[in-house]
Amino acid sequence: GLGPSRLSLIFAGTWDNHMLTYTPVLSAETGALEGFQLTHCVEYEHPIYGIQQCDLNSDGVDELVVCAQFELFVLQPKPSEVRRRLGSVLGTLERILHLEHDLARFQPNLFTSSPRS
Repeated sequence: GLGPSRLSLIFAGTWDNHMLTYTPVLSAETGALEGFQLTHCVEYEHPIYGIQQCDLNSDGVDELVVCAQFELFVLQPKPSEVRRRLGSVLGTLERILHLEHDLARFQPNLFTSSPRS
């Protein structure tokens, strides 16, 4: 999940047959949350009963499922956004591996098990 400092979108829910998307408004000076701004509104043909975020196809990326009266919609993130997030995660993992390698040079037995006497 996204922590408050990395929050990018909030799907606040529905109104009749509309899905409303809000984004947080942060203070330019402090970064504190000042409120929310409606940024997107999608109208569906029938009333919406629910919205659920889940990973339907087990690819590690959550889809948004919108259940309407007679329809079911599966919304997927843009591939460019998935690629950007994946690159960020892989970069973090690479930095962790380098840090473990550097630490192992100073404490060789830290990441390997040693036989007990």
